[in-house]
Amino acid sequence: MALFDGQIALLTLKNVFMLLLFVATGWVLRHYKRLPENASSMVSVLATLVFVPAYTLNYVTKTFTLEMLGSNLRLLGVSCLWCGTVIVIGRILGKLLGRNDFEKKSLYYMLSFTNNGFFGYPVIQGVFGDEMLARFIIFSIPIGFVGNFYGYGLFSDKGSFNVKKSMFSLVNLSSVLGCVFGLLGVTFPDFLGNALQTAGSCMSPAAMILAGLVLGAFGLKELVSSLRPYFIGLLRLLIIPALLVPLFWLIGLRGENFFFCAVTTCLPVGLNCVVYPEACGFDSSDNAKVAFVSFVMSLITLPVTFSLILSMIKIFGI
Repeated sequence: MALFDGQIALLTLKNVFMLLLFVATGWVLRHYKRLPENASSMVSVLATLVFVPAYTLNYVTKTFTLEMLGSNLRLLGVSCLWCGTVIVIGRILGKLLGRNDFEKKSLYYMLSFTNNGFFGYPVIQGVFGDEMLARFIIFSIPIGFVGNFYGYGLFSDKGSFNVKKSMFSLVNLSSVLGCVFGLLGVTFPDFLGNALQTAGSCMSPAAMILAGLVLGAFGLKELVSSLRPYFIGLLRLLIIPALLVPLFWLIGLRGENFFFCAVTTCLPVGLNCVVYPEACGFDSSDNAKVAFVSFVMSLITLPVTFSLILSMIKIFGI
């Protein structure tokens, strides 16, 4: 178990430090006025109209095949169950803790969906290997689709959740087209596949730089002195997992179904809580603070929570 803890800690540190490097780049560019004031809006629109759709279309088309669907219906169903559960929890806590309409929407999303790709994939691959990673990626397909649909719909209208705008957003249309192309066995020409892959690889750096651009309006002291981001980070990283992980076991989830649900629940805040509000004209500076704090806190929480999950599996034979 000690060796496992060391591997988790090292992988987590590497990913957090890489993330913080991009965030720091955005912060320096904004704080020292090397970019125009509307740079964050420009980057967020570029992410939602180019990088995220390109990544989604390429990834879903390659993954969502008839063969994959036929052999993984249970895994996909468990993923949908996870989505429904966390959305209910997120909305309850968001209504209780949100001080205004935008903050409630932000909490709905931040306390529901986590950063599967950036934190989950490399850690799963490094500790458990490529086969387990492939299964985890399949498990994450519904989470990515629901997270995009729900997240963009929350912020695309000044009022309540906007189903129409979310359904026909480019982010979600790329998911639907990817599912259709994957099931039909469509293969992109090399030049188009390479273009989609190249554009999609920009998604994570753009989101992290965007978070830095938003945070650049604040000095370093102001970034770390506010208590509320720490409280929300604790909710996301410790309190919600403490509620849901035992629940997943009590309702009968076992094996990889339990493991994937538990691991995903323990990951930090996803950066779409910054990307989507900025693209829709909101000031996401408070969300960026929460994301930044949750990434740093995960240096401590992820090794602990992952170890506890594996202990549950070993002790209870899950």
